[in-house]
Amino acid sequence: MSVLVSGSPALREHTPLIHDGADMHECSDLQSAAVSFVNLLASRPERAVCLHCTVPTWSASSENCTDLHDLHELRSRSLVFVHDLCNKLGAAGIQVSYRLAPSHTSLVLLRAFSDVRISTRDESHALEQAKHGGREKTFLTSLDGIPSIILT
Repeated sequence: MSVLVSGSPALREHTPLIHDGADMHECSDLQSAAVSFVNLLASRPERAVCLHCTVPTWSASSENCTDLHDLHELRSRSLVFVHDLCNKLGAAGIQVSYRLAPSHTSLVLLRAFSDVRISTRDESHALEQAKHGGREKTFLTSLDGIPSIILT
């Protein structure tokens, strides 16, 4: 698993969480996560990204979602976030498309691919790490060199 350099300007204002060697930076809110993510992607040479976003469908009770109301709230929050992020990326001059994929987890994983390839690698380890961060949290990280956001 690759990680973002903790000295990256887009991540300096966030609280680093290190679980099993992976840097995950907790953001104070969704807006700061979106701004940092846009700044990070704008600093890269690629001018087009495809966002791949998992959408929670059902998961056994967990620390983050104890019932269907929690799951619905997370799903709603994540969809609004994806659209807001797309608008911010477009305003920064980055072409953006997105794909939504159903997921049997109580977390949302959003990854920014610079080409059409979508990783089939199992990200369950990274998601398991984020579960211990609590409810309604946002983490910036990099999975296999792919900038990523995890919403709980």
